[in-house]
Amino acid sequence: MSSFNALKQLNENFGEISNNTLKVLKKIIELEKSTGFFPVVETSVLIFGFSSKKTNKLVVNNIFLNDNFDWALIDRVQTLSAGCKINHDLIFQKIENYETGFFNKKISITKKFIFKLLKNYPEKRVLDLIFEDSQYIVDTMSMFNQLEKHCERDGKDYFSYLPKKPKSMKEIHDKVNKVLIKAGIENFSLEQREDVLKMDNKIILDGKAVIRVPVTHYDLVDLGEDLNFCIGNGTYSYEVRNGRSSIVAIYSNNKPMYGVQFTRYSLKQAYGFGNSIIPKEILFALEDCLTSKPEVPEDFIRISHSFIYGYKYNNENLYIMLSNGGIYMYENVSNETYEGFVKSESMGSYFAKVIKVDHHCERLS
Repeated sequence: MSSFNALKQLNENFGEISNNTLKVLKKIIELEKSTGFFPVVETSVLIFGFSSKKTNKLVVNNIFLNDNFDWALIDRVQTLSAGCKINHDLIFQKIENYETGFFNKKISITKKFIFKLLKNYPEKRVLDLIFEDSQYIVDTMSMFNQLEKHCERDGKDYFSYLPKKPKSMKEIHDKVNKVLIKAGIENFSLEQREDVLKMDNKIILDGKAVIRVPVTHYDLVDLGEDLNFCIGNGTYSYEVRNGRSSIVAIYSNNKPMYGVQFTRYSLKQAYGFGNSIIPKEILFALEDCLTSKPEVPEDFIRISHSFIYGYKYNNENLYIMLSNGGIYMYENVSNETYEGFVKSESMGSYFAKVIKVDHHCERLS
């Protein structure tokens, strides 16, 4: 492939490349025109500043003689070697067995991002992260920029919270995401119910697990990181603080198993680790442990139903007590409709399809 065609391919497929690389490629074209051949050694020296035969050979075999002319790789190697001064031998050890097309050609890693990684990790670990086929690199670069602004605003080094020995870019991504949540939203009390607070460290599931109760928004962030709670905008935290629900985490062997959102009388949501499905027997056990059945008023007729716990009928008003503990009054319910409700095979179905649809409702408690 001529360097002119390579430059054309660069413009068409890569889109964004450093000015230094473009200048080098123009120099290559000038040399090509004057000498009539592709100056491999000169090119590798110009771009990477290498002079050893071994490194030049690796440049030739892994980059320039590759049929697809992988510009994502050349951009990455140039940034690491010329821009960030990382040990050349370590770089080429990483790309010696490199297969072309490994990287998304739209991803161009910035020197600023690499310098920040180098400030926290040794060169070899940084290379392992940078040469990882990861969907998290672009998002992590963006979040690093946001975190930098928070550091300047608050006068704090939020990067000190990065994982010490990350095995993947995802670990860094998830940790930075968590730190950004804390940096972006001031901490506040969840104002969990008193009876829920007393559950903290309560042993359940026949001694196989323990309940942990978050007290503040930041506590919920810490619990939620492993449980994949959608807490970035504080939705769960605000629901708990406003009294619409409670939240606990279930741990086993000091590791999170489940995250449970619930009211006094029913579970709202329950997530297993990594959003896995919770076995039904565990779900029932959690329901028994975390919720209780509402007390049905003495003048109500008690029934056993999935969501209706009791009812009474008085002066064309039908009072329904639901499993959430709420009592609702449905107005202008005729005797005929009431009889249909009482005699129906499924009172819940009749309630949902007839009474709830056709009658005005007022919540009493």
